[in-house]
Amino acid sequence: MAAADEPTGHKGGCIHELAKRIFTMKESRDNPNFGEVIAHIKEARNQATNKGTFPPLRNGESYDTPESPPLKGPLGSEKPKVMRGDWLAPDETEAAEPFIKATNAQEKENRLVFSLNKVNNPPSGLFQAEGQYYQGSWCKYYWKQVYDSAPKPTGKNVHCDEFPWAKTTQGAANANGNFSIRAISAAHNLSHGGTMGAWYTDQRVIAGDSFWYEIIP
Repeated sequence: MAAADEPTGHKGGCIHELAKRIFTMKESRDNPNFGEVIAHIKEARNQATNKGTFPPLRNGESYDTPESPPLKGPLGSEKPKVMRGDWLAPDETEAAEPFIKATNAQEKENRLVFSLNKVNNPPSGLFQAEGQYYQGSWCKYYWKQVYDSAPKPTGKNVHCDEFPWAKTTQGAANANGNFSIRAISAAHNLSHGGTMGAWYTDQRVIAGDSFWYEIIP
């Protein structure tokens, strides 16, 4: 395995079946562009901190009813989450297992877990939490203070970031609550999405392919 301060991701197109595809995020280089995404991932994957991520993971909660997100809490029954895809995680752990690139349909299913609209959630496209109605993503409930304080129009300044990424089969639709969403800067979210999209193309990562990520200093 590479040293902690050296990227291990491949450069250029690769179609070798045994080649490991690793998306590298280097904090000293990438923080100005998408540091908020990196910070989210680091908290979301850390079992020492991710009990405080949203939606909370609790026994008996439903994560397949977009109109009714789990209560923000804390209620004292929150559990640590397990998320995979980390190239630098210890061997033989679930965290070290690869992500699998999702199809477009699977990506849509992942997003629909926590993001509502009138087409997929008629008639209003709204969800209710603690007596208040919200439109759009669960982030507007869990991170209400971020949206309330953001410059208008909010949609152009705040995005709902998710991890594991919706473009993986380990996204929200299959995570059984082991996922995290956070309201972050739209600029950071778009920058990260563009960077990762280019990486998928460079590495020829298509639906069904396995890959990892790594975060280095």
